[in-house]
Amino acid sequence: MKKLTNHIIFILVMTTLTSGCQKIVDDVTPPQIESQLVVFSFLSPDEDFIKVEVSVSRPVFGKIRSRGGVDYVKNASVVITDDAGVSATLLFNDSFENYWINQSSYPILPGKKYTVTVLANGKAVSGSCIVPQSKVVFNEVSYKDLTNNGSPNSFGPYYIYTYNWNDEPSVKNYYRVSIEKTYEYTFMNDTQSYTNEVCNSLRDDSNKEGAQLAGSCEDYSYYFN
Repeated sequence: MKKLTNHIIFILVMTTLTSGCQKIVDDVTPPQIESQLVVFSFLSPDEDFIKVEVSVSRPVFGKIRSRGGVDYVKNASVVITDDAGVSATLLFNDSFENYWINQSSYPILPGKKYTVTVLANGKAVSGSCIVPQSKVVFNEVSYKDLTNNGSPNSFGPYYIYTYNWNDEPSVKNYYRVSIEKTYEYTFMNDTQSYTNEVCNSLRDDSNKEGAQLAGSCEDYSYYFN
């Protein structure tokens, strides 16, 4: 019995070693995959502008056009159309690298359906959405000052914001949660006011239909002011 057991172990070891000896193939031709258009926009009656970002994807195989950042498309045709057929053309903004139009010229209204169509580099892409009639409000927004209690940044203030709201039942909803901070900076008796976005996240009500949704956001600064 002892002899049989040793024999089986020997065979297993040999099988493992044999299966590990494989030829390395180094002459594989990677598939040719073209870049595709990528379009992002958030339409809201509360925004001053309609903004649409247009860029191209980066295939795993092929040449990289740039190092880091996003490959924005500056020569696209971007048009927004409502369900009544009224349309407007968005113009490219070099400063923000997106296409935009003021809502004073083309307002986004609750309950209406909008379609954004983009033509660029011989490709076309479009997307539609219906702006909700109801307006969602936070149940609670609070923050904790953790500057002197485990702050990841020892040079400035550190806060954690928490918030929650109720999802509208029987409707598929998508949310953007954005927190902005306004602060003042004084130098040589000159006080300036600044506003910057602390965090921005997108989510939906998957598995949370009609329930309470919640989240948190960290905010820390390298400045004492």
